[in-house]
Amino acid sequence: MDLYKNRPGLPASIEVIHNENILNVASDYLISSGNPQLNMSGGVNGALLLTFGNSLQEELHQHLKDAGVSWMPPGYCYQWKQAIGNYKGVVYCVTVDREYQFSKDLVQRTILSASRLLQPQAGESVAFPAFGTGYGHLSKADFGAAIKDVSAELLQACPGTRFFLVERNIHSVEELKESAGLAAPKANDDSVE
Repeated sequence: MDLYKNRPGLPASIEVIHNENILNVASDYLISSGNPQLNMSGGVNGALLLTFGNSLQEELHQHLKDAGVSWMPPGYCYQWKQAIGNYKGVVYCVTVDREYQFSKDLVQRTILSASRLLQPQAGESVAFPAFGTGYGHLSKADFGAAIKDVSAELLQACPGTRFFLVERNIHSVEELKESAGLAAPKANDDSVE
């Protein structure tokens, strides 16, 4: 767990890490992704629901009722009012449309919107999953490419913040790193000794 703790003074970064349960990653903030009806049906939201209880779901449904709507548009982000574990903030983001379609543009808009809502400070960390790669049918490579394309803007908007892209499938970690431009350079086999 120490590997994921904050290290103040380091520049902003995005790291892809493997953990089967994103809630086990020590971070200051958490971004969860879900559907337009704000139903906590699985993935990170399912883990939050099981760990912290139904009051999370009740707050989301009350938010819809207060807004006088039955769903929110793709890209909408809501920060829970109630405390959730040791997190300084947790955001539910609508990451699919009502037909569960997803796009690279939506990935980018969502991560930026959620980060602006959370306002992490230098030395703090934000954990997030690969949005839309489950129900949304976005490939891990497309998600990684979307992160690569938005990374400069994200890191500039949140200086000194460490972002953890948490992947539960060990076999997808390298694909995400490579497509997000976060893989370590490969050794050149043509070097002269």
